Amino acid sequence: MIFNKLIDGDSANAIVFYPCWGCSAKLLRKLYSKMFKKQTCIFYDYPYSILNSNPAETKQNILDVVRDSIEILGEYKSVNLFGASLGSFIALKVASLEPKTKKIMLITAGENLAETVWLGYATKKLRKAMEEDGMSLSKLKEEWQELEPDFSQIKRKMIFLLQSKKDHTILQDNRMRLLEKLANDNLIVERHCSFNHTLTVFIGMLRFRMIYKFLRD
Repeated sequence: MIFNKLIDGDSANAIVFYPCWGCSAKLLRKLYSKMFKKQTCIFYDYPYSILNSNPAETKQNILDVVRDSIEILGEYKSVNLFGASLGSFIALKVASLEPKTKKIMLITAGENLAETVWLGYATKKLRKAMEEDGMSLSKLKEEWQELEPDFSQIKRKMIFLLQSKKDHTILQDNRMRLLEKLANDNLIVERHCSFNHTLTVFIGMLRFRMIYKFLRD
């Protein structure tokens, strides 16, 4: 998979942005680059095909972004992460591997990506195609085990989690398990009652004051 990075700034402190599935990094750059002009902003831009009906290919696509992140972040003094939807799963994995991570902002997130793809409304076509190839949820979880973060390396970090109670992409059990695994004194949780998954993602991305207040150094 070919992905791109957009990098603004030359500070020793970095903020890395991982967009939701189908969202362009150019949009995130337009929204946040000037806001965080005192920090280096790194925007990952991956194609829609990062998630597809080939489980092995999808796993490799995500691992490519994670490994590239770990490599580039080695040159920075401190790291903050922002992830929305699919990007939240990537951000959690990177945070578990990069000890310099201080803060993680997540807009819609769950504990398990395989469960999200298999049971979620937005990925019904992917599930159907995988089922036709003999895949099951248990097999997919096993295939994607390498994508799961080590939550013991994350839970002591500062985390802001914005969730939706009407999320039919990341279902309630998945969301609640994440809360249990991240529970600590540094966890901030905000829940929206009236918005679905997609609206929560995009309205959350426009919460500029909230995002700036949390992620600024």
